Amino acid sequence: MDLYVSVKRTNFSLFKKRLFKRIYKKLGLIGIEGIIILIFFVVMAIAAKKIVPYGINEQVGPSFLAPSFEHLLGTDDCGYDLFSLLIWGSRISLTIGFAVGILSVSGGLIWGVLAGGIGGIVDMILMRMSDVFQSIPQTPFLIVVSAYTGSSLKNIILILSIFMIPRLGRIIRGQVLSIKENTYIKAAGMFGANIFYIVKRHFIPELLPLICVFLIQMVGRAIIIEAGLAFLGLGDPTNKSWGMVIHYALESPSTYLTSSWLWRVFPFTLCVVLINIGLALLGYAVENNIDPRFKKST
Repeated sequence: MDLYVSVKRTNFSLFKKRLFKRIYKKLGLIGIEGIIILIFFVVMAIAAKKIVPYGINEQVGPSFLAPSFEHLLGTDDCGYDLFSLLIWGSRISLTIGFAVGILSVSGGLIWGVLAGGIGGIVDMILMRMSDVFQSIPQTPFLIVVSAYTGSSLKNIILILSIFMIPRLGRIIRGQVLSIKENTYIKAAGMFGANIFYIVKRHFIPELLPLICVFLIQMVGRAIIIEAGLAFLGLGDPTNKSWGMVIHYALESPSTYLTSSWLWRVFPFTLCVVLINIGLALLGYAVENNIDPRFKKST
């Protein structure tokens, strides 16, 4: 029995070493740093119930308490524990980021494949719609739509996704047009392969690395935009994301007149910055690995 456990541990340690070497070979030190930062926040969000000492809507004491052993970041104006809100906020901000990333990249993929794969009138209509969206200033548009449609979590996710889909669709459409010029794609069409077969067997596999880069970029961008909308008071007040906590903190005059910004604003802002740094490092490493132009320059 002891020999079996020893062999099992040895195999697991070898697996970890090989996995680390493979990731390091593919992504390098920058990519590993990005993965570590991202894993830290994902684990924090998933294990929020086991980490936080208090609930997200639980009043735990008087307002504006300074940091202590009982409340590591003090309390806000409603008596909520700020450290607990920091942990719970990671779950909300990451949910928005990944939801927007998945929806926008999926929609952009469909948009680009339809435009570039089918062509003709479909391509013309989709590209003109893309031109319209790209001509609209992003921040004022999001502010107006968020104020008009309401600031629920679902609305924020849908608004951000819809706005990003045409931009990604135009880029993916260009890649599809490039792939269509390959000889094997033309040969598949000559032998009777329909567009669905070509998309499944050729377009999507070749677009997958680009999709991964877009997904990483969109997650970080969505977290920043949501934090900005919440900062302006256009976030969902029932979901205390990092941006909403910052918004409520800056509404209090004591934040400007005392040093309370060090625990009421700075930790939440730092989390937004750190997770975007991690995503940027990971995105750069993935793009560096799949784009031959980067490999030649490094």
